[in-house]
Formats: sequence, structure tokens, C-alpha cells
Amino acid sequence: MSKSFEEQFIKSKGNPFIFEYREVRLSYKLKLVDPPISFIIKDVKTKSEWVQGIVVSVPNGIVNINGFKGPRMVLWEDIIPKIIHFTVEEGDELIIYNVWKVRPDGAMMYGHNGAGLCVHIKGDYSWFIECNDGFPDAKFEDLSFNLLKNN
Repeated sequence: MSKSFEEQFIKSKGNPFIFEYREVRLSYKLKLVDPPISFIIKDVKTKSEWVQGIVVSVPNGIVNINGFKGPRMVLWEDIIPKIIHFTVEEGDELIIYNVWKVRPDGAMMYGHNGAGLCVHIKGDYSWFIECNDGFPDAKFEDLSFNLLKNN
């Protein structure tokens, strides 16, 4: 791997690129039709020295997680339940990406150096997402989880 994925994202203007037969992206975007739509995040696994997080974002919309509402929520792996239910109440796009904390002050970092994620579509409305954090490696095991549409 080159020094970092950041260089590849700069070259691709933030678009996904192929690395070792895998599509690497900064975030995963799902077009939504007719909210409200419910989702589940489960089987969250981490293998990083840094605390990992999942960002659930609905630009120009509202996401509801256990009564907390807003356009964006961060789910930190060290404090979330095993299964997270959330609803996109308004909006036409759901964006998922990973973040991490490396400093004692809790500063959140994302999208630079070794950051990237790979999405595996497992079927209709079911995805397995593997994330790499800021270390410039290509293991994609720093954070992984399943995202499912909750019918």
C-alpha cells in the first residue's frame, strides 16, 4: 500500500477507488425513498487501540436513536448496546462512516491517512461494513458491523 489512502482519495476527488480488488470509500451512501425507514446495526467488532465509532448521518433530515433526534449521531463502540435500532424519520440519503478517538480530550477523527471502508452487500437491505482507521494499513478490521433494514 502507498503511504495512505488519503492520497488515493485526493487523486479520486473523494470518490471510491479499487485497492487490491476491493472498492475503498470514505463513506457509504444509501438513497432513501419514503421515510420513515428503520435500520439495525449489530455485530459491532473492533480491533484497534483507538475507540471506534459509527456515524449515522442524514443530511437535511432527521435520524432517531432511542428518542434522540438530529441530522447526525455518533455511536461509540465502548458505550453502545449490542444491537442498535434507529429510524430515519426524514431525508433522502443515509450516510454511514467510521470515526475514532486518539487523544485523551476525546477529539474525533475521520477521513484521513489510512481511513477507508469496504461495503459488502449481503442481500436485499443487508450490508457488512469493514473499516480502516487512521493507521496506514489495509487490514479493514479496526471496526466492522452489519447494517440491516428493519422491515
